[in-house]
Amino acid sequence: MSVGGATSSTASINDAPPGGGQRSPETAERPDTAPFPAAELGGRAGLLDLKADYLPRLVARIIDLLAAAALAHVAKPVGFFAGLTYLLIADGVMPGRSMGKAVIGIRVVTVDGRPVGLRESILRNLPFGVAMVLAAIPWIGWLLAGAVVVLEGLLVVGNERGRRLGDEAAQTQVMNARSVRSTGW
Repeated sequence: MSVGGATSSTASINDAPPGGGQRSPETAERPDTAPFPAAELGGRAGLLDLKADYLPRLVARIIDLLAAAALAHVAKPVGFFAGLTYLLIADGVMPGRSMGKAVIGIRVVTVDGRPVGLRESILRNLPFGVAMVLAAIPWIGWLLAGAVVVLEGLLVVGNERGRRLGDEAAQTQVMNARSVRSTGW
């Protein structure tokens, strides 16, 4: 294209080949942000096969709750907010993996297959953040916090894809990290 006598070699988005074209150099260099190869998985049935089992999810969540509780007890007023912050952003710091998920070997991805960032992490963990705040209120808060945790657990078991309320809000899915890595991550 010529602009004022000079030629430009930049391509527009319309010049990209059909089907999405090439990934940007930034994405190509960082495999942790590469899109999930859904076509290789055989559609919906393939995604269900990679869904993380309930027990690893429970153990990973317990590890994360213990880490948040430890932070909360370091220094009373600041520690509570540190624990709450950890609980909310844990999945987004190491894309798709909190400390508990990294230990257990599971990963959180968006519905289009990319590891979650801070925004998705906060959205998906907000119910547990609310439960942590409620748990600071004696008796009634403990009951309400327990109800939130039980509801989230029941949703994981009752949902075909293992998605709880936080996952639905953030459009995320917890997957077995070893299986995801073997399909192209």
